[in-house]
Amino acid sequence: MISIFFKALYIRFLTNSSVEIKWDIENTPEDIKQVSFVVYKSETPEAGYTPISPELTDLFTYRDAWTGYDDSKFKIIYYKVRAFIKSDPSKFVETKPDYVHENPEDDSQSPFVDPVVDAVRRANVLLSHERYRVGKPCIVYQKRTFGQRCKCFDPILQRVTKSKCEYCLGTGRIEGYHSGIEDVFINFVSLNKTKMIQFWGDTEPGETQAWTSNFPIVKPEDIIINKLTNEYYVIKRIRTSFHLIPIRQTILVRKLNFDDIKTSLPFDTKVFRM
Repeated sequence: MISIFFKALYIRFLTNSSVEIKWDIENTPEDIKQVSFVVYKSETPEAGYTPISPELTDLFTYRDAWTGYDDSKFKIIYYKVRAFIKSDPSKFVETKPDYVHENPEDDSQSPFVDPVVDAVRRANVLLSHERYRVGKPCIVYQKRTFGQRCKCFDPILQRVTKSKCEYCLGTGRIEGYHSGIEDVFINFVSLNKTKMIQFWGDTEPGETQAWTSNFPIVKPEDIIINKLTNEYYVIKRIRTSFHLIPIRQTILVRKLNFDDIKTSLPFDTKVFRM
């Protein structure tokens, strides 16, 4: 029996033709690197499920997109997530199915009125389309919010006692971050600035403003790696623009020095062609 227990399954629209599926699990004794997650999809709640994602390791979010529109506004799509041990796929657990309307039944309540759809589309086009591409291809590492506590975490003070811990990367949880989400396009809208370190006369990186689209939803302390420049940033603050659905995320980031333990997070060094 696999010792994985799902806490919740979340489904939200990103555009009128894509959704994000996210899930949470309870703390587990299982080695999470040996567990795979697969997202399944069906048009009925009890049967007909087919896998739509690859095997995901240490990732807890997936984006499903479809093309075109269905004639019926009453079509419902059901999703569920399966977790299994890589060495023995017969040992698995699943979430309860959850669903969304592919085309919302009531147009007056739909978040996909033309201005909203156009805002999301224009943001994605500006960031990633080869004609404009104001965004830089990045990897996002999301900070762990569950899992085994590191030995450097003080349960009384509720903080880490070692900032350069190689086991938790200063987060207080073993391994620190989930697997990276590839090719997230982010526009860094201001130049990096430096500020003086008081009493030392030296300088350290200042904060930079940036923006990205509505996937993935990031949070403070997540890490961004610019694949073109090999620069690491930590997210400090976020402001998300909403109109029933998230449209755009404006973030304040701080560039990390290369002696920061978080710069040990890996990424593919292959050349990205602009």
